[in-house]
Amino acid sequence: KLKDNGINVVDLVRDDIVIDHESSTFIALKCPFHDDTKYSFAIYLNDGIDVFYDFHDSKSYSLISFWEKLYNVS
Repeated sequence: KLKDNGINVVDLVRDDIVIDHESSTFIALKCPFHDDTKYSFAIYLNDGIDVFYDFHDSKSYSLISFWEKLYNVS
């Protein structure tokens, strides 16, 4: 889950993403991997399984793979 043990992962990366809309199950944002003019990335907040989805590439990420790509680490 994005929020566990008092740590909210979105808060950790908030300075590096542009959020358009947040709800309890969905976060819409500008894709951090493309030069966006519209919001084309989503984080779906499900019970225990969070999915990060890039509509440009039709690619989904886990929390770990999103973090690795966002900060260019592996």
